[in-house]
Amino acid sequence: MTGRAELSALLGWARAVQRGDVPGSLPLFLEVAERAAEAGESLVAADAWLGYGESLGQIDGRERESLRYFDRAASLAPGTPVAALASLAAGDVLRGCGDAEPAADSYARAVTIFEGIDDVFGECLARRALADLQISLDLVDEAMPQVACASMLALQADEPELAADLQGMLGQRLAASKRFGDAVSPLSVAADLSRMLGNYPMEMRARSALLNAVYFAEPDATAAHHAQLARVMELATAGAGADAGPADRASCEARARFRLAGQLRAASSATPHGWRSQPGSRARPGRCCSPPGMRCLKTAGRRTAWSASRAPPTCWPRPGTKTAVSWPTRVRSRHSPSSSGGTSLT
Repeated sequence: MTGRAELSALLGWARAVQRGDVPGSLPLFLEVAERAAEAGESLVAADAWLGYGESLGQIDGRERESLRYFDRAASLAPGTPVAALASLAAGDVLRGCGDAEPAADSYARAVTIFEGIDDVFGECLARRALADLQISLDLVDEAMPQVACASMLALQADEPELAADLQGMLGQRLAASKRFGDAVSPLSVAADLSRMLGNYPMEMRARSALLNAVYFAEPDATAAHHAQLARVMELATAGAGADAGPADRASCEARARFRLAGQLRAASSATPHGWRSQPGSRARPGRCCSPPGMRCLKTAGRRTAWSASRAPPTCWPRPGTKTAVSWPTRVRSRHSPSSSGGTSLT
């Protein structure tokens, strides 16, 4: 009978092949899934079916076929990170096929699973995916609680750049809808976090949008206008030379966390309305303010290529476009059944 170590090695080889030859990885994943089932290794089998579905989802004309394998993976390993990743991947495929409501259901299931296993970074990704879908459909009010919660989770997972990107995305959409007063808080958070990180292009974009929002939201607030304009000019002329000292960076982070806490309080007190507004922990969004320490997908204390480039793990395409469903290796590897201490579900 095939042992877990051998199955894990075969699964790793299938994923390596998947990165360069998607169709060629299909028989490898299928072999691992069948051998794992024979050996009673349900978790390995689920991970193999997840990989099989991911490969199908990247082949033109076979995207919908991948959904049955995501369902199979989730049913073999309910309540595990594999099931959560399968729900995320299914949501991406459904969104790419233009099925927005089923995609939202899949993202909501991923939120619930990640929340149940106290996986901060995974929950952040799932909430970001759901919020991005809602924003693309102009459901900004429904997306606001998700963005606020995902941003706080990103800070807990040591991904402040992702939090800044989320808040900037929300603020710019609110400003585009001429809701300038609502846009001030998220744009302020994005600007403060960008300054804390020393990401001056991102800060420049956030502060330029913030200057515009403050001008229309508070036309009589001359001091606020001057403060934002002065920083924009400083960035434009000094660039990286306009660095913030340690005390200033700490102050920026404190302001950002204070505003995020306010967004979360507002989200918890608001009556949910509209389509798919609060999956998972709708009754207790305040959990995101709890102290760090929960188990997380990412490697603690280490920045990654994804966070440095500020690119999401998938392109979150608009409905009707093809979706890539291959998740970062660093996300999946933390949940690999080959990790020490893994157990079979059978």
